[in-house]
Amino acid sequence: MSYHVGNSNRHTLGICLVGDFRTQQPTAAQLDAANRLIQHLQVQIPTMKQVLGHQEYPGYAWKNCPAFPMGKFRSDYSQYLQKPVDKADKPQQVPVAISLNGSLLAVTGFLQDGVSMLPVRAVANTAGGKVEWIEQTKDVLVNGKDLNEKVIEGSAYAPARELAAALCLQVEWDGSTNTVMLKG
Repeated sequence: MSYHVGNSNRHTLGICLVGDFRTQQPTAAQLDAANRLIQHLQVQIPTMKQVLGHQEYPGYAWKNCPAFPMGKFRSDYSQYLQKPVDKADKPQQVPVAISLNGSLLAVTGFLQDGVSMLPVRAVANTAGGKVEWIEQTKDVLVNGKDLNEKVIEGSAYAPARELAAALCLQVEWDGSTNTVMLKG
């Protein structure tokens, strides 16, 4: 439980965008990050249905927070979810949560053609694995094992089973929550 919105703390989760939006607008990168975070959280917390500004909670109409129009933000967010993906740039992605030994990681993977693709460096670093980038061949090695990775926007993603094998972890899939569970 956090303390950010008075009597609503027991059923809210706060997201903070840094800046004074009374005098400036959030950057496109901030809005994109907020949209991606909300999308991730809605996978992690299926009961999370509403996205409200601080001032939209009971007793907080006086507080100009976040000081940008939440109606427009929600409209833009719904368009963000429906935005077509340029298949030449990036595959269609359905977010996948990742847990390691029962703890959810702060990063997500995605489903592509029925295969869970996980962010190599984030998962390997958390699991204590060694990641190497071979510039000449554009290959990623985890604990000395070559993976069938895909590099998307500068980050390498590998099939969950391959990455788990390189890290000596067991892998399970929970289709009800779209979660890859790694155990070691």
